[in-house]
Amino acid sequence: MRYFAVKTSDPEFFSAYSCGEDHLILDGINSYDDIIKPGIVLFVILGGDRVEWNKGLAAVALTESGPVDKGYDEDKPKNYKLKFRIVSRMKEVLGKDKFVPYKGTYNSYVGPSTKGERNQALTEINRKQATAVLRAVLDYYPDEEDNISSIIPADDMSEIKMDTEVLVPKILKYGQRPEREPEIEPKGNDSEDSTLHNDDAGKNILLYGVPGSGKSFTVTSEYCSDDNLCERVVFHPDYSYSDFVGQIMPKVRDKMIEYEFVPGPFTSIVNKAVHDENNMYYLIIEELNRGNAPAIFGDVFQLLDREKDGTSRYGVTNAEAAKIIYDGDTSRKVKIPRNLTIIATMNTSDQNVFTLDTAFKRRWKPRLIPNEIEKAEFAGNSILGTAVTWLRFTEVINSFISEESSGMTAGEDKRLGAFFIDSEDIEFLTDKDGQQKYNPAFAEKVLMYLWDDVFKYNRDDVFKDEYHTLEDLIQGFENAKFDVFKLDFSDSEEAHE
Repeated sequence: MRYFAVKTSDPEFFSAYSCGEDHLILDGINSYDDIIKPGIVLFVILGGDRVEWNKGLAAVALTESGPVDKGYDEDKPKNYKLKFRIVSRMKEVLGKDKFVPYKGTYNSYVGPSTKGERNQALTEINRKQATAVLRAVLDYYPDEEDNISSIIPADDMSEIKMDTEVLVPKILKYGQRPEREPEIEPKGNDSEDSTLHNDDAGKNILLYGVPGSGKSFTVTSEYCSDDNLCERVVFHPDYSYSDFVGQIMPKVRDKMIEYEFVPGPFTSIVNKAVHDENNMYYLIIEELNRGNAPAIFGDVFQLLDREKDGTSRYGVTNAEAAKIIYDGDTSRKVKIPRNLTIIATMNTSDQNVFTLDTAFKRRWKPRLIPNEIEKAEFAGNSILGTAVTWLRFTEVINSFISEESSGMTAGEDKRLGAFFIDSEDIEFLTDKDGQQKYNPAFAEKVLMYLWDDVFKYNRDDVFKDEYHTLEDLIQGFENAKFDVFKLDFSDSEEAHE
């Protein structure tokens, strides 16, 4: 059995689908024409930008024939039509967020992607990914079991029904749904600036994604933008336990040297939360994996085990921190209170200085921040007056990175994020006389990153042969623009949307 995902943003197709038609035709397909035949399972995905429908998995279908009407479009002779029959129709479209708990769906083109979204109308996925997708479908819509089993081989159905590892909870029995833990309402905290997800209150949240995907923006826009309720730190190789929790420092009083404990951001925010139970507080840790996180947390690492109400399950003995937090009572064990949420960010597969071990990572609730280029306000803006937009540039580069990641280290994390640059980086500069002039920011940010980091070991596959150094490349881009690449940034005939 072969499995494919087919994606469309065609309004006519949506109209036929929404009217309940089961036998459908999709045009604009131009790949896998030598493979497609009757009886192939299709995952039908609704996509598109600024569309009226919800995007995501809409149906599971079966092809009814091979390619139909190949060459019907004289301008695109490779295009053909695909005929299929819907077998299982989703009552509500399953967006990518519904697949986050199912690790097996990652990179499937249906669920969350960690290697870049291809802009192909038709993409083949493997059996393991397909069974994970079908497991998710049946967990959400168990009434569709008979329909699904009518087209899926018995061995695949048996695998679908096995216990499966998911992110929340850890193990899922067949017939269960990946429900979140009971929601915890934060006390107070009605500020418009703080839009905490209720089910994230009093937890350790790990936001991960490619560089520039918007992790820090998500912290501010969806969790906390009130500086009075936040402590924000950035981990780095020299950051230590003393910096994070606190340290004893000398102080001069009345010409005498005294030593006292100076609290770090962790102790300070715990102290604030303990003394103000009516507000939710936030400890924000940027670049969690840039420092030796287990060493930085030290003994307070134990506090990351939390009860359902958010309170630390176990306390630790730390007299200096307890003295600050509990008004001088050094006998109390330190615990994280229920009204303190810890939010950390990290790149998916960064060339980090330190790796996070399993014992540390399992104490965090992961949340993927998808790399949605089209959501950047400047996605459709041309780069320095060329015909290439930021959206098109990232589609081509990220697709190439995904396909050639075997030749690069940590390929998935090398993709360009939606906000890797700012909108002004792709615009011309204006001189004092009001005349436009070349802006080197795009070349110096993006090309330097691609040359030094992404394509360090396969530059000859990406850049034309006459560019031997980064200096040559940056200078060449000023005049040649995208002709410095061997890649084609023109509108792809293979793009279905």
